[in-house]
Amino acid sequence: MKGKAQIALSLVLLLAGGYAFADAFDLTPGLLTLGPRADAAAPYPQPTPVPAVTIPAAPAPAELEDATAAKVAALGQEFAARLAPTGQVSYEIREAATGRVLASKDAKVPRIPASNMKLVTARVALETLGPDRRFATSVAASGTTIHLIGGGDVFLAPDTAATQVPGTIARGDLSELAAAAATYAREHPGGSVSVVVDTSLFAGPEYAPTLDPVNHDYVAPITPLALNGGAVGYHYSATPALDAGNALAEQLRGAGVEVAEVRLGQAPKEAAADPLATVHSASVRELVDRMLTESDNTLAETLGHLVARERGESADFAGAARATRAVLEELGYPLEGVVISDNSGLSETNRLICALQLAILEDAVNLSDGTVGALGAGLPVAALNGTLADRLTEGAAPGMIRGKTGTLADVVSLSGVLRTRSGALLTFSILTDSHHDVSLLDVRAAEDAFLTAMAEL
Repeated sequence: MKGKAQIALSLVLLLAGGYAFADAFDLTPGLLTLGPRADAAAPYPQPTPVPAVTIPAAPAPAELEDATAAKVAALGQEFAARLAPTGQVSYEIREAATGRVLASKDAKVPRIPASNMKLVTARVALETLGPDRRFATSVAASGTTIHLIGGGDVFLAPDTAATQVPGTIARGDLSELAAAAATYAREHPGGSVSVVVDTSLFAGPEYAPTLDPVNHDYVAPITPLALNGGAVGYHYSATPALDAGNALAEQLRGAGVEVAEVRLGQAPKEAAADPLATVHSASVRELVDRMLTESDNTLAETLGHLVARERGESADFAGAARATRAVLEELGYPLEGVVISDNSGLSETNRLICALQLAILEDAVNLSDGTVGALGAGLPVAALNGTLADRLTEGAAPGMIRGKTGTLADVVSLSGVLRTRSGALLTFSILTDSHHDVSLLDVRAAEDAFLTAMAEL
């Protein structure tokens, strides 16, 4: 027993010595070490106080002195006298900060507005639909039929690359819908499929009944889905909804799916309620920007139809006109003599008054609510973009004037906001029609000279 005890003790001492050796050379955790003593831990860093940054408030627009206001009135009289021999002129200039009328002539006389109507459409669309609303396009299936269902997006992109082009408002990617439809077709083999395009969201004629056929060249047939606003090159397609269906069919064929036909038709309710895939448009805010900047007639009419549907009216031109007027009435705008025949302004039976345009602009400038403020960003900027890119290029005008233009055969209009050299912010509306024996370019030149002279004040 004594020998066994000695052996056990020897093993314990050997193990203890081995552990001490390993500990000393930092091979195992322990108290012994041959390494240098570690530095004491540095104190936890404390944040350095940063001085508060005070962002100064934006300077308020300067008020015009009475003498300068008198100059505005004189400029208005000169402008009216210049155009009086060739047409009818209405205008009004106001100080945005106070609403003070600086110059006015026939501001409540109804005039043909041309694309100035889009200011009205923008206000009504933002109010009714909301700036963040987006519109769905879906694919659904029933048996061997693929349904392409329009929800109001007329700027569908044919593929992902088209949604990434700088400046585009195309968001809904048709290739996503095609991929989902192709998967369905492969999982449900049954020979060829049919592509049926559902445009039942909108009703009625594709063109406004009051529109002169000569102006059909400036707008696509109104339908709740299209590629690229219905444009094909520099023209508008006569069949934008079918074009979208054919584009879907081509992508299905590229995925190995045989397509027998493409036609219009309404999807069964059961299929529409359970789509295979859905994509969404740009927001209403972005659509309004595009409509105002580029004076997009197709987009204006589409928004009008969507407003009509939202308010429970028939989603056609008559319903859009009723809905547009009803929203304006609810907002308390002056409407005496106002006639609304469409939402783009292409119809020559439209009538607006300067007082209405100025009321809308003043609400936008003063941010009267959370929706109308989105309107201002879409107004073209003088000498920079949209329909003002090559106008108001002299003196103090470039960059200091934003406005919505309007032009028809004998109509020239422009309504917007203007900042003078002295810092005053003005709102203005100019509606002129019934021009004869004069070039519309000369009428525009008169408008531009008037506004440029005010910008110099």
